[in-house]
Amino acid sequence: MKELNAKSYFVTGNHEYYIDADKISEIIENSRVKVLRDEVDIFHGVQIVGLKYRRDKNRAIEVLSDLEFSHDKPVILMNHIPLDHGDKRIKLTVSGHTHYGQIVPFNLLVRLTTKYIKGLYKVDNNYIYVSPGTGTWGPPMRLGSKNEITFYDLR
Repeated sequence: MKELNAKSYFVTGNHEYYIDADKISEIIENSRVKVLRDEVDIFHGVQIVGLKYRRDKNRAIEVLSDLEFSHDKPVILMNHIPLDHGDKRIKLTVSGHTHYGQIVPFNLLVRLTTKYIKGLYKVDNNYIYVSPGTGTWGPPMRLGSKNEITFYDLR
């Protein structure tokens, strides 16, 4: 990551807290990736808002509403869990968490518990994108779900 010639951001997810979120964040920051913990960074006129992981979506929405960012610049929210936040200032939310179920039949169970499971969703005047991720949880395999690295070309 130190040799990557691009601005990179990271927000914590649940898996970092299974180990040591602070230590993982420190390692990531030492590789020139900006860890966003309930804060805003500006990149080429776009406001990147990052929330640290919370299971409680209502608490995440409270923290989001307390953050100060401009109404006249585009806003992208990074939040590990897909979040229908209702904040009209945010035009795109990028998230993950679901692994797209990872293994059949878990993808069916994830669909029962999560409204946004994979891909792009239009919600009012903004979008939510849920990546199935690159890795796995538990067994190192996928069945019925593909991993991905998502590239965003924002113009």
